[in-house]
Amino acid sequence: MNQRTLPGALIAATDLLSNGSSPNSGQRGGDSVLHGAVRRREERLVRLAVRKGASVEARDDAGRTALDLARELDWAAGARLLESHASLPRDHRASRFLLDANREPVERPDLADVPQALQNQVTGSSHANLEKLRALVEADRRRVFSVSTDDELAIEASAHTGNREIMRYHLDHGAPFSLPTAASMGDLAMMRFLLDRDPLLVHERGAHDFAPMHYAAIGGGGVEVAALLHERGAAIDQETVGLTALHWSVAHDMPDLTAWLIEKGADVAAVSYKWDPRGETALQIALDAEAERQVKLLRDAGAR
Repeated sequence: MNQRTLPGALIAATDLLSNGSSPNSGQRGGDSVLHGAVRRREERLVRLAVRKGASVEARDDAGRTALDLARELDWAAGARLLESHASLPRDHRASRFLLDANREPVERPDLADVPQALQNQVTGSSHANLEKLRALVEADRRRVFSVSTDDELAIEASAHTGNREIMRYHLDHGAPFSLPTAASMGDLAMMRFLLDRDPLLVHERGAHDFAPMHYAAIGGGGVEVAALLHERGAAIDQETVGLTALHWSVAHDMPDLTAWLIEKGADVAAVSYKWDPRGETALQIALDAEAERQVKLLRDAGAR
């Protein structure tokens, strides 16, 4: 497969599985998402399904696991991948509703009487509209815990846009302080506290499948945030549909972070499909932005 061609199935599956859909929903013939990935002979889709919690023990109507199916279809690469599934990373969203900014247990209010459309407004305004958010929350402080129909918690919206003012507003009103939010805030002390409690949080994902390493660029924390995550076991090239911290670093014009990522072995040829379904490398992003220093760093590292 051409590296610039990504099956629509992978893009769609990432979107669905990152926004509340179950990786173990049964399909026609009893196929799971994992069975479907095997039928497409797509290793990236297999990795995604496993990372999102797909059961490797699930059987179709013929009694076959995904591994059985891979062997039956003579897909050796897929069979090897499934045989070693225990070594594949799994998402670990354990801090999502764990603690607040005071490191106290979060008590989530009952929002059953808050219309979903209103929760969507709170989450939507949390991306960039602090004035509207204030008006919505001041009418009912419980709304800080709003979750949109695509399973995005309001504070997560501000975290993946790197809006620290809005993140701080949410935290001041009792919202959860997850690892992705702490990374986006550049709060090294909270990051260490959470990772000391649970080292597996290096596999935590924020809204829309953004990985912890991405937030080093998203929130502007840069090398310090990335280095702490990497020290605790986060892979340099944590990705979602090919998007890595290197793409983010170039897009946010953070050459110091770009240089550090390259030094640590970031794949300069990685192709992201998050922003452009045709695929784009970090070098393309740098060239489009006329970011000369970024272009030089990438070309010196072998990007073409």
